[in-house]
Amino acid sequence: MANVTAQAVIEASRDAHPSYNRVAHPDKILGRYLTRYQQRLLSQIAQLKPDAIVARFEFDVAIHDFEFGEELPAHILIHGGDVTYRTGEQPSTPLTIVGFEQRLGSYRIPTAYRDRTHIYLSGQASDWTMYDVVSIRYFPQGAEITELTQELDLPGQALDVCAARLAYFMGSKTKDATPPIDINQLLGEANACESLFIDEITGRKLVSVNHHPVERW
Repeated sequence: MANVTAQAVIEASRDAHPSYNRVAHPDKILGRYLTRYQQRLLSQIAQLKPDAIVARFEFDVAIHDFEFGEELPAHILIHGGDVTYRTGEQPSTPLTIVGFEQRLGSYRIPTAYRDRTHIYLSGQASDWTMYDVVSIRYFPQGAEITELTQELDLPGQALDVCAARLAYFMGSKTKDATPPIDINQLLGEANACESLFIDEITGRKLVSVNHHPVERW
């Protein structure tokens, strides 16, 4: 992950213009905007490179509620999962995950079904006595930013792209500033930073196709 805090992003964005102070642009408002922008970037990355981020959510089979399931972290997609054995003598085994509408089908254990917010182990507790911990791999949605000390959920070097977008956001909300704010320049810089960031994370422009002319006789 980025290991960049919301505070670092906000401070960097304030450097873009002397009018970007805490009175005109409170930290809480910038944090809310940064939350939305981070989620937007994560959605773009997930579409282009789903395996760019793999986070894990784990729970113990022994205390799993088979009726109410486990609440999943906020996510864009689920990569998959696996289950460890209670004895520890065998390696983990893949967990089959099906949609909620397929929950009544006949499946071999270990299988789970999920809806938008929860995941449920199939069968009943007695079917899972040999298993220990379920680990779910997922692509995070991005947490709501409520504290300046929070780290972003973005991969790579996210400081510049987020600071540039915040600078544009503050510029779009500022009137009659001295010196004048070139909002078009800020937008152009923000878009350029975003394209570069997405390219670096997803490898979007690394693949090229060479076209060779074909000689006709």
